Amino acid sequence: MEGASIDFSLIATTILALVTGGLFISKVQGKLEHRGYLEPSITPTLSLMLIVAMFFLGGIGGIIGQHQGEEGTLNQLLWMYGLSLAAQLPVILAYKILRKHGESRHVFVTSIVTFAVFVPLAHVVAGFLHILFVSIGLEADTPVGHSTLNLFSQEPFGLPIMILILCATLGAAVIEEVMYRGLIFPAIASVIGGRSMWKASIVTSIVFALMHIGPAQPSAIAGLFFLSLGLCYARVKSGSVLSPIIIHALFNAMNIAFVYSMDL
Repeated sequence: MEGASIDFSLIATTILALVTGGLFISKVQGKLEHRGYLEPSITPTLSLMLIVAMFFLGGIGGIIGQHQGEEGTLNQLLWMYGLSLAAQLPVILAYKILRKHGESRHVFVTSIVTFAVFVPLAHVVAGFLHILFVSIGLEADTPVGHSTLNLFSQEPFGLPIMILILCATLGAAVIEEVMYRGLIFPAIASVIGGRSMWKASIVTSIVFALMHIGPAQPSAIAGLFFLSLGLCYARVKSGSVLSPIIIHALFNAMNIAFVYSMDL
């Protein structure tokens, strides 16, 4: 949700971010102690092996999909997305099997609180930085900050787009959250140590944001960093990757809905 000037939506989102952020801080919700919430059964070495497997299988699936359909078409993109996601499913299954079934706490409440605090914050950061970057010539003056969202704005709504929406919301949320919050985050926390999880959250969020270089504009990448902080918070507070998956899927769906709302 970006624009080259301060409009009503950015003002409203800023007010919402200030209110929810203030309540979040006043209720002392910002403490993020370790308390053994992250599964110790998946060691950093095992996490690294699973991460490499996800990149390798996802890359193979994407390459196979690239040879399906005509070059540069929506059909080819669907094959690439779909096969890349499908190829990583064995690692998702392995993660589920290897993970000790720890206690999940208040998944949906945590999801609601995190979404209300960090999603507006991410949009406000991205929105104001977009205005700044456009003014200095660092970014193009476009209403969306990600290449996939730009594709949605150009293609007519139909079955192929519906399948792509499913891949970009639920599929991407599951794959990315298992990788970043399920594997990378606990591994970094194990290496860094300490009682507070914020240092590991910051490092994980830097990695998460930088991995979007290319498809996303710089302002959007900054917004994704703050979104990732919230996803890490939800991961620790709920004790499960389910909460970050819910938030991530809703975040992507909301951005896609915003793209289509521009044509109304």
